[in-house]
Amino acid sequence: MNSNLILEAREERIQIIKDLIDDYSLILLKVNMFGTNKNNNFSNSILGYTFNYLKNDTFFKNLEYIYYDSYDGAYIIYKINNKIDNNILKEKTINIEESLEFGRLIDLDVFVNSLESINRTIKRKCIICNDLSFNCIRSRKHSYFELENKYKEISFSSFANLISDAISFSMIKELELDPKFGCVTIKSSGSHNDLNYDKMIKCKESLLPYFIDMFKVGFFDKDDYFKKINRIGIDAEEEMYRVINTNAYKGLIFCLGIIVTAVGIYISSFDNISLIDAIHLITKDIDFEIKNDSFGYKVYKELGFGGIRREVSNSFPTIIPTYKEIDLNDDRSIYKYFVYVITNCEDSVLLKRSKSIEFYNYIKDLIKNCDINNKEELDYVNNICVDNNISLGGSCDLLISALFIKYLSDYLNIKEFFK
Repeated sequence: MNSNLILEAREERIQIIKDLIDDYSLILLKVNMFGTNKNNNFSNSILGYTFNYLKNDTFFKNLEYIYYDSYDGAYIIYKINNKIDNNILKEKTINIEESLEFGRLIDLDVFVNSLESINRTIKRKCIICNDLSFNCIRSRKHSYFELENKYKEISFSSFANLISDAISFSMIKELELDPKFGCVTIKSSGSHNDLNYDKMIKCKESLLPYFIDMFKVGFFDKDDYFKKINRIGIDAEEEMYRVINTNAYKGLIFCLGIIVTAVGIYISSFDNISLIDAIHLITKDIDFEIKNDSFGYKVYKELGFGGIRREVSNSFPTIIPTYKEIDLNDDRSIYKYFVYVITNCEDSVLLKRSKSIEFYNYIKDLIKNCDINNKEELDYVNNICVDNNISLGGSCDLLISALFIKYLSDYLNIKEFFK
């Protein structure tokens, strides 16, 4: 990237501050990003995380703010109507920086009646050595790869906690939908005599560490992604059977595992890779033609029925173009999206339980034509599914995956996850 563009962006930022400083005290939120590509996935994810964190702060949540794209890295300017004491304001921002595990990677600069930001009393030390940060920056003491590895090390725990929260939220939201056409809900076991809500929650908790291990592979590793997460997935399945002695989430371990790993690749990228590109890096090593005894492989070879193979090999065409339509705060929106997924994906679990392609299509048409605002109608279709031992495991897995992607894109303020 042309260094002149970075210098121009800095001059533009100074001019913005100059235009505002007479009327407001200002706080500038920016990521301390090394290298010439300041506006990359990692820096934007850190900025998005911090911005969302500040929404819950009693001081910041009521402030007016402006978001700016820039060749020097995206940044946010908070405007404060009244002039607050310089020291109080600076102390507030220092406390915020120090409360975040990756606070060393961000700056919250304070401007009051001046284009010069208020300096810290105690200067920051370098994140790698014990020298002053300013000295290391000026002398370029540390290599790009040293800095990249340290940035990842400092931020991993915070991102891992976010991933865990996103997975847990998505799995619980899916479980709380009711009625759910033969699937387990908070109120019913549906067509699953061996499962219930409590078992599903117990299973969810047991699987979370394995999903985080997959995220870690994407976040830190550079190759052999599928080989590594496949081993983790096998361990996760064994844990699932140990905990509840039956299959609740085998399909989810596979499809969400790939997406979680891809998110690790995406967030940790100091470039501008898309999530679809990250998915391709994982799935290119999967041999979908390996023969096995599964029902999915049988109908894939005999009927050309894609199931999860179609979703994974084509980078999840059912959910990736449409996940933005979900409103996570509206259960009706989630229910509507679930019906969309059922209608548009190839669900091998539904096909297996339907016992024929004709009954499979009949069930899908019933659900597609349901009025989701009419509980009696939903209960009627749900009873048909339960009476015929119908379940929609593949659709549920895709719904959870879509909710997970939406949660992250909202939290990190990622407008173009799939550019």
